[in-house]
Amino acid sequence: MVDVQAGSIQFVGVADDGLPRSSALSRDLALPLVAPGDAGSVTFLLRYDDDAVLHLHDVDSRMTLAASFDGGSLGYRRRQHVGSELLVKAAGGLRASGRSVIDATAGLGGDALLLATAGFHVTMIERSPVVAALLMNALDRAADSADPELRRTASCMQLYTGNAAQWLGRHRSDVVCLDPMFPPRRKSARVRKEMFLLGKLLAAEDQGEALLEPALRAADNRVVVKRPRLAPCLAGMRPDWQLSGRSTRFDVYSVSSGQ
Repeated sequence: MVDVQAGSIQFVGVADDGLPRSSALSRDLALPLVAPGDAGSVTFLLRYDDDAVLHLHDVDSRMTLAASFDGGSLGYRRRQHVGSELLVKAAGGLRASGRSVIDATAGLGGDALLLATAGFHVTMIERSPVVAALLMNALDRAADSADPELRRTASCMQLYTGNAAQWLGRHRSDVVCLDPMFPPRRKSARVRKEMFLLGKLLAAEDQGEALLEPALRAADNRVVVKRPRLAPCLAGMRPDWQLSGRSTRFDVYSVSSGQ
């Protein structure tokens, strides 16, 4: 379920391609339809391509962004031994398959995809209706994929938009994952583009510290926080243990069931 009308959106429009899907997106997000040649009236433009993939265009930089679960490095990682992923290990490993996870900072859904591939049941929370629309488009495409494994993975993922702290106050899960926005240290062009566009769209709002306490109260087993390898601990709170890679680490906070 996606409540795409949560929050307010400024400087974003939907490209008017004359098709019902664009009109529906404009209506659901309460965004203006932008006629061809009038993109200068907005900062960002949501546009479907010929394959019905939804893209976010930055009008000034001409960069584009789309959520995808099948291609690129994420698709490759999904097809490999996902149990070796540090995130999966931090969440409990393949032996914890079947546990529920709340990904409270879903973004474009990469972490949630790896967890769902490993057999976790993932609820994604995304505060931005625009980012949620990109993510929902990827989730719908995955659900209709010719790849049965990708369809199974998509069936283990649900998406909601809104305030993650409020959601965590009303729901519990075995594991809660947080990935606060942080200046990227990785060098890949894709990472730089994603962080640039998401930071610009969201005005670099970082709700990570405000989410840690609600996450600890909502988790029955553990909270996993994704951080750049050399970054300070979130909110200055030392984890019970850590898993570190070359550029990223996962801080794990163990909790007692029923707290």
